[in-house]
Amino acid sequence: MLKYKLRDRGDISWLLAQLSLFLATSFLMASIAGFAFYNDWVKEAEIKNIASNFASAIYSVDLMSFSGNATFKFPDKNFSYEVRVSTDYIKIIRNDGRLKKNIEINKKFLIKIYPRCNEWEWKNGTDLEEFIEKEKYKDFGYNNPRDYLIENFSKSVKFFSYEPLKIYPGEEIFIEKIKIFGEEYVILYKG
Repeated sequence: MLKYKLRDRGDISWLLAQLSLFLATSFLMASIAGFAFYNDWVKEAEIKNIASNFASAIYSVDLMSFSGNATFKFPDKNFSYEVRVSTDYIKIIRNDGRLKKNIEINKKFLIKIYPRCNEWEWKNGTDLEEFIEKEKYKDFGYNNPRDYLIENFSKSVKFFSYEPLKIYPGEEIFIEKIKIFGEEYVILYKG
């Protein structure tokens, strides 16, 4: 009977060693996975912060009582990221995730903005006001400036829904609120 107990101790010792090895491996794997998840979470939080800052800049211009403008510069970071802006949303893509290659953030704007199309005959709000005052819209076949604006802003919505405006970190962006015929518009253009 004594020999049987000693043999059981050896089996128990072996079993405890295997169990400890299994637990140590589990903790190690859990910590590695936790680090990877945490690391991607931090990276996602960084680009969410950039998107929120841009959206806040747009909202602050929209809340102005009078026409006005602001500039925004996407920060240069120690990682690469892409910014794409449409009339309704901003999309930021970061390409250095651990679990998935691309970390993406899509943030919908509360208001509609109008990025500048290259086909527009004016560059900023002041140019637009001069364009309308000098009745240059008639040169393009429009009877009144309101039709010109509606059609061009509609084209902007269609164009940027298919091909969002690409903005590079460090590039200066101008956000401008304009009031024309009692209606307010927020336009966006590069410097």
